[in-house]
Amino acid sequence: MLGKAQKFIMNWFFKGPAQMLIGALCSATFGWIVINDINWSSVWNQTLDLPIPLVFLALLLVLGASAIRAFRWQMLFIQDRVSVGRLFLVQNIGFGVGSLAPVRLLGEVTQFALLRWRYRVTGGTAIVTMGLERLFDLVVTVTLLLVGLALVPNMGDFVPYGLGMLLVAIVSLFMVRIFSWASSKSFFNKFPVIASAAVSLSDLAGAKGNLASTFFLTFVYWILIGIAAWVIAFGMNLGISPFMATIAIIGTIYMATSIPSLPAALGTFEFAIVYALKLFGIQGDIAFSYALIMHVLLFLPPILITLGSLSLIGLSDIKGLKQPELDDLYTRGYD
Repeated sequence: MLGKAQKFIMNWFFKGPAQMLIGALCSATFGWIVINDINWSSVWNQTLDLPIPLVFLALLLVLGASAIRAFRWQMLFIQDRVSVGRLFLVQNIGFGVGSLAPVRLLGEVTQFALLRWRYRVTGGTAIVTMGLERLFDLVVTVTLLLVGLALVPNMGDFVPYGLGMLLVAIVSLFMVRIFSWASSKSFFNKFPVIASAAVSLSDLAGAKGNLASTFFLTFVYWILIGIAAWVIAFGMNLGISPFMATIAIIGTIYMATSIPSLPAALGTFEFAIVYALKLFGIQGDIAFSYALIMHVLLFLPPILITLGSLSLIGLSDIKGLKQPELDDLYTRGYD
C-alpha cells in the first residue's frame, strides 16, 4: 500500500514540470502587472516603518489560528484519536509541502500519508476528516464573503467569486449527502476505504456537538486570520476595518489559490491582494508592501515548520510502521 502512495506521489512529481511551466507563466504575468511602476525604495521604506511589535502580534494571531484549526480538526476524529499537537504538525507540514511543491495536491497527499501510516488512522477516516475540514472552511468563508458583499461598498467585483464559491459549497454539501446515502449500500462494502469512510461519516452524523463545535471553531479561525491581517493594515495606516481586512484576505486566498502559480503562490498572491485593496481605495506602493508582508506572514510559518519537522517526522520512518487495521465493520452493520 505504501508503494502505491509513493508511486502516486512520484507520478505527480513527474508531471510537475508542465504544471510548473503554466504556474510560472501565470506568476510572471500577474507579478509583472503588480510590480509595474512600483517604487521599490518606497516599498522598502514602508515595510521597515511597520512597528515590529505589531508584526509579532500578527504572527502570534496566525499561529494561534493554526492551533485552533488543529483543535477543530481533532473534533472530527470520533474513533481514531490524534493529539492536537500531532494534527498541528500534520496540517502545517501539508501546507508547507503544498507551498513548496510544484503541485499543490502534494500537500493533501502528505497529510493523508502521515495520518494513514505514521499515526495509524484508517484511510476512510483520514479522507472524511480532511474533506469535511475543507467543506467547513468553504461554508464559513462563503458566508463571510456574502455578508461582506452585502455590507461593504465597492465589492461588486467580488460578486462572481462569491457566487462561484456559493455554488461550489452547495454542490459539495449535496455530494456529501449522496456519498452518505450511497456508501450505506452493500455493494460499497467491497471497498475497504469507502466502508471505513462510511463508518467515520456515520459516527460524525451522530456527533452533533462535535459538528457544531467544528463550525464555531471555523469562524474563530478565519476571524483570527482577519484580525492578523487588520493588525498589519493598522500598522501601515491603511484605514480599513477588521471586517474589511477579513473579507480582503479571504478573497485574496481563494483568488490566489485558484490560479496556477509558482510554489507559495508567488506573484498571484500579490496580485490578488493588491486587486482586493484597490476596491477599498488603497493602491500603489503601500498596497504592494502590505501584500508582501501578508504573504510572508501566512506562508513562511508552515514552510519553516515543515523544514524543521523533516528529521522529526520524516516519511522514511513510515516504512517501519504496521498499517492500521480497519475497525470490525461487521459488528457495526456494514457486512
